[in-house]
Amino acid sequence: MISTRMPHPLELVLLPGMDGTGMLFQPLLDVLPASVVPHVQRYPLHELLPMEALAAEVQQALPRGSDFVLVAESFSGPIALRIAASQPPGLRAVILCASFAAAPVRLPAWMAPVIRPGLLQAAPFALQSLMMLGPDAPAPLRSLLATALSTVSTEVLAQRARELLRVDATDALSTLRVPLLHLRATRDGLVSSRSGDHLRRHQPQATFVDIDGPHLLLQARPEACWRAIEAFLCRGV
Repeated sequence: MISTRMPHPLELVLLPGMDGTGMLFQPLLDVLPASVVPHVQRYPLHELLPMEALAAEVQQALPRGSDFVLVAESFSGPIALRIAASQPPGLRAVILCASFAAAPVRLPAWMAPVIRPGLLQAAPFALQSLMMLGPDAPAPLRSLLATALSTVSTEVLAQRARELLRVDATDALSTLRVPLLHLRATRDGLVSSRSGDHLRRHQPQATFVDIDGPHLLLQARPEACWRAIEAFLCRGV
């Protein structure tokens, strides 16, 4: 357990990666101090909803009458930024982890239809684990990832992957009025450093922290991530 020095503990609204299950937040939850109140958002497992609809669901579930921080992993970065742009009462900061504001990979838009459920089903789990967790992930972490991916339908995963090729929340990023922290995985196999550069160009006053680890940084390096988040919050957020 990591102690907290935050004078006023805030509620953390945790927005998941592309799987949307929320299961993968468990390593982070295990290191949070008892004084921190986490709210794990979960996205539908079998319903094809666009990012705008997911953002609306999150908006409805935000804490009422208390301060909170949005923590968005990977896929949820644009969702968090669009929610923040609406200036919901109580929002104190946005934290992006291995995430982005605009499409994280440069592929032609015409390639989007190629991403179908069959393509994802054909990808061996060993390759998916390597891209997300790196080559040295412990067995329990690989098992957690496998369970999360198997819980959500491949149709939903494919639809969310297609959205990533055309998403652009730069307008919301540019008008962000609360502090922003970006945790960048130095060995990210999915999100390139260009995404971090894009964030810095449009929010130069934001805080940027590099953490040695793979794409699933909150899972592989939860203690280091919490230390960075805690330091950011303790600076008066």
